[in-house]
Amino acid sequence: MGRTKEHSKGYKSLFKGLGLPVSTVGSIIWKWKAYGTTVNLLRPGQPFKVSCRAEARLVRTVKADPRTTRRELWEDLMAVGTLVAINTISNVLHHNGPYSLWGK
Repeated sequence: MGRTKEHSKGYKSLFKGLGLPVSTVGSIIWKWKAYGTTVNLLRPGQPFKVSCRAEARLVRTVKADPRTTRRELWEDLMAVGTLVAINTISNVLHHNGPYSLWGK
């Protein structure tokens, strides 16, 4: 079965016709060849347990009193209904780092 001229278009002619970057067209074609679909696939790993609001609450608390312990922060989150491990609190604070707290 031969390919028609429509099927033999290269990435460059497709991206010009669609108005998308070449890399986007290439990614879509690769995804279609690999998985047979273009919908967003599930990502590996567990979803993040700390919401943006809880994260902001942790950062705000530590900024106000840097000597707050992880256990106190954990109890504060428990009071608002967020159940996480103490190590998760450490990870959130590490992710927001001292540099993100300075100058705010």
